[in-house]
Amino acid sequence: MPDIRGLRRSALLPCLLLLLVGSLGCDEPPQIVSADQPASEGGVQFQLGDYEVHYLELSNNGETVSYDEPVLVMPLTISNVGDDEFIYSPTHTASQLSKARTPLLFPDPAPGSTEIDWESESLQPVAAVDLEAGAWGEQIRESTSLAAGDDITDYFLFELPEDAEGAMMFSVPPNMHRGDRPVYLRFDYSEPDPQTPPIYSVGEAIDFDGVLFTVTDIEQLWVEMEDED
Repeated sequence: MPDIRGLRRSALLPCLLLLLVGSLGCDEPPQIVSADQPASEGGVQFQLGDYEVHYLELSNNGETVSYDEPVLVMPLTISNVGDDEFIYSPTHTASQLSKARTPLLFPDPAPGSTEIDWESESLQPVAAVDLEAGAWGEQIRESTSLAAGDDITDYFLFELPEDAEGAMMFSVPPNMHRGDRPVYLRFDYSEPDPQTPPIYSVGEAIDFDGVLFTVTDIEQLWVEMEDED
């Protein structure tokens, strides 16, 4: 039987409840880009991929861990378009959300407009998910060096937004590029059908770390048992 777990959420810093975005020492308004095109800041380029909803079933030290709540998976491709090496440090295990250090997902405060009064906005970001056991295999868990021209794709896990449809923003924090302010990627969200663990058919080979298993046949039989009491 798999171990059934609930999701663990990253805490929201108190300042996020009062003020989602501050100037971070910069009077210039932050960059807001449609997620269907790449955005660049400090010689680092970002591109959101297609999001999905998953019920996670993961391997953890030889055991199977299943999570009973769906998660929203947000892929982000990070490209070093500058001249110097860039060190990407993942934030998946951060215990608190911060506009300066962790990606945030939140409802778009002014869909279609670039004139946003950030100082007066008071928003609740969607809670990020930190897995208690096991790891989403596609997530990057260690700092990675990107030479000029290199790129990687990392995956960020969130709870499902409260509304099944609506305008959303994904923020890329300054510690994920060479700039001094977040970059905001806006997109129209529509909750997709959830992806579940794969179900295999009879005769289909299943690959577990290079070892293949195949259910060759299924039959129902009455089996006579001896009572040795």
